[in-house]
Amino acid sequence: MCKERLDKYDKNVIIRDMKKLILGFITMLGITFSNAGDIALDFAAEDQQFYRGLGRAKDAFSTTLSTEQAVGGFGVNASASLVADSESESHFGVGVSRQVKLGSLNLLADGQFRYHQFEGALPTSQEVGVGAWLATSFADVGVHFWSDLEYDWEGIEVTIKRDLPVASIKNLTLSPFITRTWFDAYDSLHAGVKATYALKDNADVYIQGAYADNDIDVATFAVDEEIFWSAGLTFKF
Repeated sequence: MCKERLDKYDKNVIIRDMKKLILGFITMLGITFSNAGDIALDFAAEDQQFYRGLGRAKDAFSTTLSTEQAVGGFGVNASASLVADSESESHFGVGVSRQVKLGSLNLLADGQFRYHQFEGALPTSQEVGVGAWLATSFADVGVHFWSDLEYDWEGIEVTIKRDLPVASIKNLTLSPFITRTWFDAYDSLHAGVKATYALKDNADVYIQGAYADNDIDVATFAVDEEIFWSAGLTFKF
């Protein structure tokens, strides 16, 4: 019993310190690069979040602060998101990226760490991912390997996306996408279109419609051939 309490205490301390580290990193980037013009604040309303092929919060409102900076030849990014539905969630992430050449291919290789905190019965979750993006004349193609350290799920995520400016409507961009995942615990499909309208240089409004489906056996995360809508407003600093 004492060992179980100590293990639980140690885990809580690690999670607390990890959150402090990520939040401190985001704050440091924000202060250091406050005039760089690559900090974004996003407000969104969603039918349901669909993240890494899993259904998350339903009828949710979220606020996300993110930044990406160039440091010593690397791209460094960080994000923090608070989500509210019937309960609240928080999501934090840090990552690095770098342009690399593989034969005749110019790739954007990246590594990511994500931390998810849930209220209620769900445990916290940590995941790491590595992969790369390839820009082609047709679309941007991303392939990543992800491992969830809490649930012991591992798998591949493939995303194809493209931004298409609408010539007849100034400042409007349509962004179709499709993401397919193959994990050892489930497979999933997420496909849709995001329409973004630039209100001015530092503010965008958007709406997205998407189809989502997975075959996971966990009811909390299950999505069965559903259509989801979301809308939001993004400010850039």
